[in-house]
Amino acid sequence: MAIILTAFCLLIAAPAVAAPDAKFSLPAELTDSDAAVSPEDKTKLTRRIKDLLSGIDAVSAAVYQTKHLAMLKKAIESEGTVIIRKTPRSLRWEAVRPERTITIIDEKTITIYKPIEKEADIYGIDANIAAKQSMAFLSSTMWGDISELEKKFNTAIYLKNGLIIYRLIPISEMVTRYLTSIIIYFNESTGIPVGFELATPKGDKYMTSLKDVKNNPPLDIDTFYLKFPKEVWIRDHTKPDENNR
Repeated sequence: MAIILTAFCLLIAAPAVAAPDAKFSLPAELTDSDAAVSPEDKTKLTRRIKDLLSGIDAVSAAVYQTKHLAMLKKAIESEGTVIIRKTPRSLRWEAVRPERTITIIDEKTITIYKPIEKEADIYGIDANIAAKQSMAFLSSTMWGDISELEKKFNTAIYLKNGLIIYRLIPISEMVTRYLTSIIIYFNESTGIPVGFELATPKGDKYMTSLKDVKNNPPLDIDTFYLKFPKEVWIRDHTKPDENNR
């Protein structure tokens, strides 16, 4: 499976079928009648997004995710909060539905903590290519660094409903076996990403909506560090088994 697909699926927790909710909808939808901007405007808009995001070191948001699978009649939904920091690169994703889970990724490790099960797993980031690439993708997108993506995707930009919308089509034939397109929605005024959409050849769609976005929120010393209660079973896969408890 393409690593970029993993990047979008990373935040999707265990399945939970729910009724449709406006919180889970994307801010706009591209149609066949929408026309992409000119190459000159494309360059200007890409530069504009990067300039708008240049003074931001951290972003927090409420996250609503919907997974439409071709084999299922109802959508699968999950929600939570995310905090992403630029330097040092760090991410905290805290799912509140369907199952409470805290995931922290930094430049060295990925930690997954399930409070209800009282279990935690710690992995080395270098040993988990999917997590490492997911982190790199999400971080570059949050700060408007599209240049790396343009090496692997054909890109087109649209202006609609106060949004700058990127549509990315994979260049590699191997990737197209798993991925049809990625759409990224940026707020035209702030440059902040407010939504993502991923489509597969099977007809599956993964949609992520970011709301209540805050720039440079105050961060606690423990935002990207977890202190576990004594009763939590910790499996530290970066160390020998005898160091786990």
